[in-house]
Amino acid sequence: MGVLSYLSEAAHAGWTMIQGLGVTIGEFFRPPVTLQYPDEYPELPGWFRGIPVLKTDLSTGAYKCTSCAACVRACPVGAITLESHRNPETKRLEVDVFDIDMGRCMQCNLCVESCPMDAMVMDNGFEHATPNRAEIVYDFRHLLQLGLAYSSADEGAKPNPNKWIFHERTGATEKDLPPGVPLGTPPRPEPKPKPPAAKPAEGAAAEPPAAQGGGAE
Repeated sequence: MGVLSYLSEAAHAGWTMIQGLGVTIGEFFRPPVTLQYPDEYPELPGWFRGIPVLKTDLSTGAYKCTSCAACVRACPVGAITLESHRNPETKRLEVDVFDIDMGRCMQCNLCVESCPMDAMVMDNGFEHATPNRAEIVYDFRHLLQLGLAYSSADEGAKPNPNKWIFHERTGATEKDLPPGVPLGTPPRPEPKPKPPAAKPAEGAAAEPPAAQGGGAE
């Protein structure tokens, strides 16, 4: 190795060191962007995709899913399992099993886009890690509980035959609900009273009693 080559490599090494120190010194005077997680949480953008969850109509207390299975057909990885039965009284499909394997879910949002009833939404949570793989298969109860924070009351909604999915079935608490929504069964709109039966006008002739049969001897 010649002297000139040696000096050239030494100069290159010194220049790269100066460049690196320049970046370090420049960042030293900038405000820090590091968050001390978990004491500090990042402000996630509105388009952040967490996991798909199920919504509830807070005006009637019923889950919005109608068991149409559009999400099952739209899922490209087969992460959704849906089983239902038809209620013989209401003739409606009711959910028996609704599971999502979050270990297979790729957060593609296709299930949300395919739902015709707006019954699904991507949440903005990211703390779903667990050492047990079985715990990342979320069942109907868990999905509804997570979805309460993204639910709202539909204006003009009709009472749904599905049962209210609150504390007894989901274990939901006040913090699972949107702000300002009390925990418990929301009041259903009272039925309108029927108009009273029309009374006969005063002074009207009363109908004569029916004649009783009976022959003379």
